[in-house]
Amino acid sequence: MLSVELFTQELINKKVLVFNEVIKKRDGTFVTDLDLEINDLFFKFKERMGYKDNLISEETGDESILTIPSFVIDPVDGTNGLILGNGEWSVSIARLKSWSILSPKNEGVIYRPSTMSLFNSAGIRKSVRSGDKLKILVSRSEHEKGLFKNVVNEDIELFPMGSIALKLAYLAYGKCDGIITLRKKSIWDIAAGLVLLSRTQEHFFSDHTGIDILNFNHDILYNPPLIFGRKSAKQRLLEL
Repeated sequence: MLSVELFTQELINKKVLVFNEVIKKRDGTFVTDLDLEINDLFFKFKERMGYKDNLISEETGDESILTIPSFVIDPVDGTNGLILGNGEWSVSIARLKSWSILSPKNEGVIYRPSTMSLFNSAGIRKSVRSGDKLKILVSRSEHEKGLFKNVVNEDIELFPMGSIALKLAYLAYGKCDGIITLRKKSIWDIAAGLVLLSRTQEHFFSDHTGIDILNFNHDILYNPPLIFGRKSAKQRLLEL
């Protein structure tokens, strides 16, 4: 079993699912005591297992210290979904052993506690979606703010969902054709999802110019808009 899956299994066994306190951070976003609890559990797991990898977490908030190898963890991706109780949040954990996004050495797992769904590389299969319309997942908060109101096309269907990590897991498992996000992302938001997407080599990750991003790098700002999707749908996604 992969190291990231070992921890996730511990998390499942502990049934860590609830929060009791919400804290507003300096940047105006929210963190819960559950974020901090999962973060602390991972630190203890890493120490107990004797892993020497660096650790990058949303709760440490410093992407500049990314080295290889590193664990990259977002204890709760989609905190708003956790607070609202809509189930749209996930635990995202990657172990990066190579700068290359396509490297089979990297590990990734995404866990959705509300449905007990575990997304890992073992469950990914090449998929062929049916139908002419593209199914595109977008940020629920961005959608509610009307940021996609000008995206009107009879050939696509937009589905709002919280948690970018969860959306990437859905794409990797063939549940949609693409993802568009209009806000800057950090490496802990997308590392595990990119590892999962790389497994079939049928997906791409690019900026709005269509240039593929192939490496994990702390110099990459992951500036929006960012597009993830099936290679066969790339041109249609870029034209939106």
